[in-house]
Amino acid sequence: PHCTVTGPSASGVTAGAPGSLLITARDWYSNALEAGGVSFSVRLSTLVHGVPTYQPDGTVVDNSNGTYSVSLAPTLAGVYVLEVTRSSVHVLDFPNLAWIVSPASVHAPACTAAGEGTRGGVVNTAIPLTLEARDRFGNLATSLTGASAFAVS
Repeated sequence: PHCTVTGPSASGVTAGAPGSLLITARDWYSNALEAGGVSFSVRLSTLVHGVPTYQPDGTVVDNSNGTYSVSLAPTLAGVYVLEVTRSSVHVLDFPNLAWIVSPASVHAPACTAAGEGTRGGVVNTAIPLTLEARDRFGNLATSLTGASAFAVS
């Protein structure tokens, strides 16, 4: 259970973007294995309104040299637990790693509007209107950078 997980996506990705990890299989003495043949499972789990939710399992490819390439493409933004198991046993020094999936770019057709302003109003009179920027998966944009404008007509 002393495997390592590294790679450009070791701490997370943007929703819908492919994430890649590399598992290095190790023996009980932490020596890197030099051959393949080990079966790993990788999944992301989180709580949504108190209910455990899982993203599709990662795809694991045996590189036949003791390393295993993993690809994941979660679409629901949030903080996840990255679980890497071998025969149902956690293989990391820490049983789970925090993994962050950030919202993707704002996608206009997925944005929402709420409030009295959606039903009409009176000229030159302020009326409440809430606009929510969302990505193509419906994730709420938690921070906007650059030019982010809404045109209301």
